[in-house]
Amino acid sequence: MEPQTGIRRLGEHTGSLLRRREIAGLHCTELVHPAGLLVERHSHQSAYLCLLLQGAYDDIHHGGNEVRASPSLFVQPGGVIHSNQIHQQGARDMAIEFDGQWLHWLGPCARALEHPVSFHQGPVLSTALQMYAELPFDDTAATLSLQGLALELVASIARAPAVDEGHPQWLQELLESLHDNPGERFELQRLAARAQVHPVHLSRTFRRRMGCSLGTYLRRLRVRAACDQLRRSFDSIAAIAARLGFYDEPHLDRLFKRVMGVTPGAYRRIHHRR
Repeated sequence: MEPQTGIRRLGEHTGSLLRRREIAGLHCTELVHPAGLLVERHSHQSAYLCLLLQGAYDDIHHGGNEVRASPSLFVQPGGVIHSNQIHQQGARDMAIEFDGQWLHWLGPCARALEHPVSFHQGPVLSTALQMYAELPFDDTAATLSLQGLALELVASIARAPAVDEGHPQWLQELLESLHDNPGERFELQRLAARAQVHPVHLSRTFRRRMGCSLGTYLRRLRVRAACDQLRRSFDSIAAIAARLGFYDEPHLDRLFKRVMGVTPGAYRRIHHRR
């Protein structure tokens, strides 16, 4: 089901389904969203955890407009009315949801899901990514692992020292620019001038908020964009490298293997066999 308005019940999503697992009331759903998609105003019946794997989108709510950029985990409490605008690179995410029985098992820790909060690094994001890594497997070990990781995830959220109150407007706009044009040759001085902040302040704030340097973040975006183009097109790896701002094909090869564990050519062969 893909409702566009109203209250989303457990398991109702907008987007194209890639994978879904349901384990005794724990729902994990991987979805892909096309570029430019506007998801109309809606709310979720219960807490909704979004692990953003690729791309970015605007989360538009009564308090304003926040950019959600990958990789990150965002907790959306039940009942909060909002809409979403997918950025030009599209988006891919995994929705994590709990039924009433799970919320009962979670006990007092379930209260951690009653407040909006996002995580860009640390144990919360790491645990969510481990859950995603288990999603393709359909055996008893994966079932136990997903259940255990889900409990660990909520416990980590409950232990988190502070809620992320959202990015400053200039950082939201910077993230949007990076995600919409990962192949552009960005320069720190020009980005700082556009944001009307000092370059040192930009660099320090970016690292504190995003958990890595601006350069590292951009390289990750370019590798993820390369993944998308390797899956969706038959363009040469050299052409993809040039389009995404890499020096040359060997530069893409090195960074791609460092991040993904395989070369671009091997990645393409794996996904084109599916």
